[in-house]
Amino acid sequence: MTHQVQDFSIHAGDDLIIPVTVTEDGTPTGTPVDITGALLIVWALSTREGTIARVLTKTLGEGIEVTDASGGVFEVTIDTEDTRDLSGRYQHQARITDSGGSKSTVMSGLVTVDPTILEDAE
Repeated sequence: MTHQVQDFSIHAGDDLIIPVTVTEDGTPTGTPVDITGALLIVWALSTREGTIARVLTKTLGEGIEVTDASGGVFEVTIDTEDTRDLSGRYQHQARITDSGGSKSTVMSGLVTVDPTILEDAE
């Protein structure tokens, strides 16, 4: 499995679902990798500068759902509370531990969390 780069932006306090398709060559149009039986899928968001510190982690069943195992597709769900107090640039990675115990980073990239001006307007 080769990992894909996926950068994105989100406003603080927004919900977001990140679809991920695991492919052999790491491209969205590549041959899907069957992730049936994956022992663990983990996604983490961390600071980018200075001491790297995780600020958010999602795992299989806790914010990550496999939606098409044979097609290599899973989704990471970010909820309002996850980003409400964040602002700035972060990095993220997703890793799968397959049924044989092999670990592969399948996605990474940069995340920009923009401040919201609507928090008190709701």
